[in-house]
Amino acid sequence: VEDDMLRSLGGKLSAIPGCRSLFDETEISFSVFGAGIKLTRSEKEADMEAVLDIMLSKLTKKRKRVLITIDDVASTKEMRIFSHFFQSCLMKDYNVYLIMNGVFDNIENLQNEKTLTFLQRARKIPLKALNKTAVAQMYARIFDFSDAAARKMAALTEGYPYAVQALGYILWKYHKNESDIDENKVIPRLDLILADGVYDKLWLDMSEVDREICHAISIGDSKGSNVSSIIEYSGISKSLVSNYKKRLVKKGIVEDVRGKFIFSLPGFARYVSEQYSF
Repeated sequence: VEDDMLRSLGGKLSAIPGCRSLFDETEISFSVFGAGIKLTRSEKEADMEAVLDIMLSKLTKKRKRVLITIDDVASTKEMRIFSHFFQSCLMKDYNVYLIMNGVFDNIENLQNEKTLTFLQRARKIPLKALNKTAVAQMYARIFDFSDAAARKMAALTEGYPYAVQALGYILWKYHKNESDIDENKVIPRLDLILADGVYDKLWLDMSEVDREICHAISIGDSKGSNVSSIIEYSGISKSLVSNYKKRLVKKGIVEDVRGKFIFSLPGFARYVSEQYSF
């Protein structure tokens, strides 16, 4: 349903302790939020945007602030409807703030919508890899591993958040005891989850030149490939290689290291090699 995100926001606001009493003072009367909403105004205004507008106006007048967080954002119709509504909130100076995260392409597609120019001006913070020492400490605490085993497992993730979660699931399901850890089984299981959850989509959205560059990196050593090797293998001109690198850096595929192309995703070299093995 197009207004699901708006309805979800309304439901969450009405469930916050102390907020319901504020809304009871308005013209809104709630039935089971999400199943039905009634307004004492005309039927024509009984939609979610009208409800939320009243709620946020009331919260702003009471000097309350609302922080909205959205995970794994994508340029869907529902997301665009929500973004339009949020833009109207900014124009009305409501005390409402928005934090969204997602992969580069999805965020870029959303902010390129002609009617969502405020997203172009919004502050963007590229997320860095997680601290591997902290990841190792977490694994050691949760699974009661030795420091050496926990560090070895943390190194497999390279600090990539999704890999940290995926490996944690694998360890919990198959290798709860340190003596059961077998990297020859752990790594293929991790590669499969990363491919299915992230890498297949990244690969599908890449241009042929991007893929050729990634292939060139994959056949290099663990320290990555230098620029001259990339140019020689892919055939792209020296003047364009930096532009392709910038795109791959923005996508979170390669690290921003001067003069080198190094994958920032765990096991991505293996994934790319696999794509060219058929």
